[in-house]
Amino acid sequence: MRIATIDIGTNSILLLIADVQNEKIIVIEDIAQIVRIGKDISKTKYISKDKIKEGLNLLKDYVSLCKNRNVDLIKAVGTAALREAKNAKEFLDIVKEELNLNIKIISHF
Repeated sequence: MRIATIDIGTNSILLLIADVQNEKIIVIEDIAQIVRIGKDISKTKYISKDKIKEGLNLLKDYVSLCKNRNVDLIKAVGTAALREAKNAKEFLDIVKEELNLNIKIISHF
């Protein structure tokens, strides 16, 4: 099975595509892009419109790459920036609507 994980962090958005075969993981793609979606969240408590757009555009590229690589399953998570931003739901809703991608916000450990 070919799976992909997307990790939406405060500074970067990561993509890992891998084949899982007989309990082994074979990495196909491992990409990290700096977006800084969490820029100024500590001051404003909001993800800026520009960062929402930038994050969405990168996620579009990632989902397209997943389709081109015949990914069977995509799991996406968000961390601190999406936990803290007052407009995180707006970002999650746009991603769901435009990409049919659900992002689960995970708690800090």
